[in-house]
Amino acid sequence: MKSTIRSMGYAVIAVAAFGVAASASAAKPVKSNLLAPTCLVAAADAEAATSFLATWTSVDGANKYSVEYVASYDTDGDTFADLTQDFDFGSVESPLSTLLADLNITIACEADPENGCTYSPTDVSVHVKALNPPTRKWGAQDNPFTDFVTVLSGGIGTGGATSGCAI
Repeated sequence: MKSTIRSMGYAVIAVAAFGVAASASAAKPVKSNLLAPTCLVAAADAEAATSFLATWTSVDGANKYSVEYVASYDTDGDTFADLTQDFDFGSVESPLSTLLADLNITIACEADPENGCTYSPTDVSVHVKALNPPTRKWGAQDNPFTDFVTVLSGGIGTGGATSGCAI
C-alpha cells in the first residue's frame, strides 16, 4: 500500500513538473520570422547630396523597420576608404529621410589633435529589414535585410537606386 501511494506521489510530482515546464515554454513569445521588404528605393540629391531618402514596401506583421546605412570615409585624401561606420535608424513607416551630416564622424587627427577632424562619407549604402519586437526580451530578431542600395558613390549622390523592385 505504501509503495502504491509513493508511486502515485511520484507520478503526481512528475506530471506537475512537466506541466509547469510545458506552460513556461508556451509563455515565450514566438520569434519574429518576417521577410525583407520586397522593394527598396534609395536616393540622394545628385547635385548637392545633403540628404538621403529611403522608401520600401511594407511587410505584413511588421510594426517597425531597421534602416542601416554603411558609410565609408577617406581620411587621408588618397580616394580610398580608410574606415567604415554603420548607422542604425529605427522607423515605424516608410520613407525615412536622413541628413548627410548625421553620418559625419569626428576622429583624432594630426591636423587638430585637440578637437579631431570631421569627415563626411564618400560612399553610403543602405538596407532595411522588417521588425516585430515582442513585448518581452527574448533575443534578437534574425529577419533578413534587403540587398544594399548605393546612395552616395565617390561623394556624388546616385539620384536613385533600387533593390528587389519590379520596374
